[in-house]
Amino acid sequence: MIGKYGLESHTKTLETAKKLELRLASLRKEAAELKTRVKLLMDGSIEYDILDEQARYHLNLIQDDEIVIMKHQD
Repeated sequence: MIGKYGLESHTKTLETAKKLELRLASLRKEAAELKTRVKLLMDGSIEYDILDEQARYHLNLIQDDEIVIMKHQD
């Protein structure tokens, strides 16, 4: 812990750990959302809303009364 590399290395490791924990939380949330969507599709009946949403998303179609908000994905 003493010296240039010891303390700096420890601090950087803690910062990296915090960033990775935040990323993990984000990925867990995304996984839970996807799991919920998959569950709706796998119960034997397809939910109309999800089917409609996915079809229009992949075909780039909207209805006349809809507004499209583009979301930047990293």
